[in-house]
Amino acid sequence: MRGKSRVESLHSGYLWRMPVRRIAFMILAAFFVFAAGVQAQDGRMLTGVVVSKASQAPLGHSMVTLTPISRQTFTDDAGRFVFQGVAPGSYRLRATHLGFAPVEILLVIPRDTATTRVRVELDQVQVKLATVQVMADAPCVAPGAPDPAKNREFAVIFQQLEQNAQQYRLLADSFPYAYHEERTNFSVRGDSVIESIHADTVLLRSDKPGWTYRPGRVVSTDFITRQRSMHLPTLSDFAGDEFVKAHCFRFGGEEKTAEGAAVRIDFRAAAKIAASDVNGTILLDAATYQIRRAELHLSPVPAALRKVAAVNVTTLFREIEPSVLVFSEVHGVSTMIPSKNLLDHIVAIEDHVLLDFGFLRVDPRRGTQKP
Repeated sequence: MRGKSRVESLHSGYLWRMPVRRIAFMILAAFFVFAAGVQAQDGRMLTGVVVSKASQAPLGHSMVTLTPISRQTFTDDAGRFVFQGVAPGSYRLRATHLGFAPVEILLVIPRDTATTRVRVELDQVQVKLATVQVMADAPCVAPGAPDPAKNREFAVIFQQLEQNAQQYRLLADSFPYAYHEERTNFSVRGDSVIESIHADTVLLRSDKPGWTYRPGRVVSTDFITRQRSMHLPTLSDFAGDEFVKAHCFRFGGEEKTAEGAAVRIDFRAAAKIAASDVNGTILLDAATYQIRRAELHLSPVPAALRKVAAVNVTTLFREIEPSVLVFSEVHGVSTMIPSKNLLDHIVAIEDHVLLDFGFLRVDPRRGTQKP
């Protein structure tokens, strides 16, 4: 159930396909209370609470994972979680919360106890990043996640990006939802005239199968229509093995934004990838490490898109409840190669705005099945 909806629009002679479903991540996680698993005949209940080690304050909406049975859930507003139907035996329990270092503990579910209770304490992330040195954007020759042995502080920041993606994946997989999205696209000619304006509202679902990132495969061709499709990696891809192994990541310093200070992560596709891929920048809130903005650039633009000079896409995120993030806007701009003809298009613009959403089968606010 980890598919992506795809939004398609036709302009400038090729098809631009922008997956939006997985950018809309962590929607209403604050209302999720319990995740009940399949009851085993000899199963026991595992319950616990996740708190800040320094203040002992509960950490609501933390992600808790139980292995090797691959069970996951969110904590409620009071930091509590429950796994039902857990067979007696040894397990690893991992708890994560944005802005805190993950913790993994070993525990045993005994046969002679109906309920096992645990308390998990997380340390707040505290890093002091070195001053960024301005240097040329060198080719990516050693892709992969930051090495903690060489750059511990940046590795901690990168781990927070991964937690953003993992927390979204859990919500999207556990509670498929539908949402309305307003789309507008238009072109601007060389004489500044706006034309070909089209606007509509579409209903999309989070559980429809779709494209998955593969290195060098962000642009594809429909051999029947000869139309080109651009697929954009989303937040879930950023923490995936395929994406991480195909890109170099660099700390870009802190930036001042309208919402406050943000930590910048720049990434570049590996030089060994001969086909088109994406470079870009991700901004995380400097205090909470929640994602604020993602900027993606197609690089290089394939020769088949003869009239296109650049494709840039910016996604903005906002918090609608504590620790609950949604994408608010997606803004895509295709810049055309300059022409002496003022009637030629110089840019093609496509905007997406999230309007509303609703869960399809399970309502996390009640923890019950919808009628």
